Amino acid sequence: MDFSNSPNKVSLNAPAKINLFLAITGKRPDGFHEINSVMAKIALFDQLTIEKIDKLDQTICECSNSYNLSGKDNIAYIAVSEWRKITGVRTGVRVIIDKRIPVQGGLGGGSSDAVSTLIGLNQLFGQLICNEEVLCLAQKIGSDCSFFLTCGLAAVSGRGENSRDVSFSKSDIVNGSKVLIIQPPIGFSTNLLYREFSAKKDFSDKSWAEEKIRSWEKGDIPTSDLLYNDFEKVIFEKYLFFKPLFSEMMDHFGLQFNISGSGSCFFCLLDSDIDEFLVIECAKKYLGENLKSWITSISY
Repeated sequence: MDFSNSPNKVSLNAPAKINLFLAITGKRPDGFHEINSVMAKIALFDQLTIEKIDKLDQTICECSNSYNLSGKDNIAYIAVSEWRKITGVRTGVRVIIDKRIPVQGGLGGGSSDAVSTLIGLNQLFGQLICNEEVLCLAQKIGSDCSFFLTCGLAAVSGRGENSRDVSFSKSDIVNGSKVLIIQPPIGFSTNLLYREFSAKKDFSDKSWAEEKIRSWEKGDIPTSDLLYNDFEKVIFEKYLFFKPLFSEMMDHFGLQFNISGSGSCFFCLLDSDIDEFLVIECAKKYLGENLKSWITSISY
């Protein structure tokens, strides 16, 4: 994770992620859902600045381009509060977030901001807690936060708190893969989609999900065969434009699109000979001119 610092300030890039694979395998007694997933960091970032301020015990969280994301409800603010409980530090802190990762897009921007905040605080105050303690805090703060402490390509399980680095012979092929991300002019609520998915009771088989990931790690199947997202079972019924759009993308360009996380962003891995701007223009026929798009890459 890139960062620069001074005695009173540290700046970091907080990366987004995509879900190459996401199986929802059941409802847990604690109310969360059990998942098996493969996540990859991408070269799309929020920029965080964390600085010391004079007022004792004060925490300020500012999102420079979204007032609604500023304040105590921001997960980065919560990260500061949890870090204070462990370290006892009372020095005032301001977290400034330049938000570039789309909100309610399924790209993990909030979780990444929280983890970057923990890393930045540790840099700013001289490594007061060890890596294991940072991990424990990340797991407590959010379900998929621990992923952002991995190398950037990881198998994720449990409610999302268990992450392990993926290491296999074809990993270099995945790293650097060009990615096109498109977001409709709407955002999706993760909690709402989980509730709707639970109501369907159409959970994936855990053994199937684990075997799928193992086969991919061993190189027995290509990444194109790994791509999958259980949320599409409810998203395609709720938002009827996705199925015909994805079909046209496959028919005209040979591109497989998938939802990332709970959406609303969807992505494809691009071949070098594809004109991504023609793909975006095709998407506008279904989503209108107000869609957003990013051309980036898997980066870890």
